[in-house]
Amino acid sequence: MLRSRKYDVVIDASHWHSFSGTSALLLAATGSPIRIAHDRGEAHYFASDLVSSPEKSESELTTKLRLLQPLEIDPGHARMTTSLGKSFSATEKIEKWIEQNNIKDRPRVGLLAGSRKLSHRADPEIFSDLALSVLEFGAVPIFIWGPSEKELSRKLSETSSESLFAPPTDVEEFSALVRSCTAVVGNDTGTTHLSVALGTDTLGLFVKSDPNRWGHSYENHKTVDGRGRSNDEILSEARDWLRDRLTSP
Repeated sequence: MLRSRKYDVVIDASHWHSFSGTSALLLAATGSPIRIAHDRGEAHYFASDLVSSPEKSESELTTKLRLLQPLEIDPGHARMTTSLGKSFSATEKIEKWIEQNNIKDRPRVGLLAGSRKLSHRADPEIFSDLALSVLEFGAVPIFIWGPSEKELSRKLSETSSESLFAPPTDVEEFSALVRSCTAVVGNDTGTTHLSVALGTDTLGLFVKSDPNRWGHSYENHKTVDGRGRSNDEILSEARDWLRDRLTSP
């Protein structure tokens, strides 16, 4: 199938820290004259152009965009964007939910306590405490969730009578809800990265993975390196960020 189609350029964007035989074979199978990959393992047998791996921890976005070097393309600053969450139907549904809960005129903070990888989840107590901080700063905490995170988010939302449990959503509606928030706090997981791409001020809590590589610290986005730190330390840094977002003039 790959051989039956013509490709001018193919890029193997699999992780730079570990050679992937599957990705390399697919790269070679395309038959493209220009085949770009990270320089690691046996990649030189399959790629026509190799790009050096980073010598130290750097943003994964920056690393991936360096794969464009053989094409002499300057990608500029590494930023994520998406047009999700702008459809009329999704926006209308979220606006109606906001009006029904009488929070239209109050700042809202999305709290993402779940993650696909359990090891990436900060202690849920951090999120219940953050909900109280959000209320203290005059905003409304909304526990937002994906399919596997529903019960966790529901339970946490019940720790405060003023916290809200987000309605069921599809990806477009979820994105509209995130767009409606002043800020979002979440673990290292896909929905937190989506929040960054949607342009909502986002704080990522990294308790397992490297925030320098997987996090986003540009514009109003920030990461907390929670590796080896106590709940109180993580909570304090997160509170400071929320205070700046919610109380600064």
